[in-house]
Amino acid sequence: MLRNNLGNLRYFIAFAELQRISAVAVRFDVNESTVSRALRAFQEEVGHPLFSQNGRKLNLTDYGLMVYNRLSGPLKSLDEAYDNISKVEHEIKGTIRLSTAAGFASTHLVNLLDRFCEIYPGVRFETRVDSGLTALRSCKVDIITLTSVPDKSDDLVMIERGINTYEAVASPDFIEKFAPLDTVEDLKKVRVFAYGGRERESTKFLYRGTEKKPIVCLDYFSSDSLWTIKKAVLEGKGVAIDIPRFFCLEEIEKGTLVPILGIWRKPTAPLFTVLTKTSWNTPRFRIFAQWFSEESRRIYQSRRL
Repeated sequence: MLRNNLGNLRYFIAFAELQRISAVAVRFDVNESTVSRALRAFQEEVGHPLFSQNGRKLNLTDYGLMVYNRLSGPLKSLDEAYDNISKVEHEIKGTIRLSTAAGFASTHLVNLLDRFCEIYPGVRFETRVDSGLTALRSCKVDIITLTSVPDKSDDLVMIERGINTYEAVASPDFIEKFAPLDTVEDLKKVRVFAYGGRERESTKFLYRGTEKKPIVCLDYFSSDSLWTIKKAVLEGKGVAIDIPRFFCLEEIEKGTLVPILGIWRKPTAPLFTVLTKTSWNTPRFRIFAQWFSEESRRIYQSRRL
């Protein structure tokens, strides 16, 4: 019966939330074959088809979704109960040095850290923005956020915390002056602002499905400051081609920024909470990384980011 193996249930819940076996494997730091075996075993325990295959993609059946909806809440409550017991018996204390992207830090980070400190008042944070893998591996920070999987990740624990969706936007006045701005070719007559810098490669191509086109523009301005890009675009100094949706959603809803270029976009990218495997063994780092990733996913899902 299901109660005999919570491990398989945890793999199933994680797959229902992440929708990719590879992402589940990263969360639990196991091989994909281990995840696949656990999912098959859980389906056998339930005794009803939970998955359907669509080409190479594995999806939940309606019955699988029902199982997830019924069991995810109780499992979360059980985990929270264990965490509370652990908190009482082994209170989490100490400093966590955290680095996130500047855009996320300015919009959501403070509220998240305040909530975590309400649960674990013995924890304090030292925060910075845009520190990368070099800082993490040299122990200058304990946890970072990262977009996409690095070439070398054997020494890392990476927990998916959402999907970054990018927008191409301009101000209404700028669009009126330089219309049309419907295709990549229309960028030839305008200044382009792109999000890039030391830790991220600037966007050089846009995509429409499988179609790919290079960005050719009047002037190309790359910055690792989302605030600089958004301010310049709001002032009508050019267009942004890859601003994260969470950072411009409020302006889009107000109408002060307007999506352009039709469906030409920078592709979406997975977001990760990252720490070294050595740091993972420290309870405060592990507990915060898991909590932070789950809360981040809720933010991205609830705001359609």
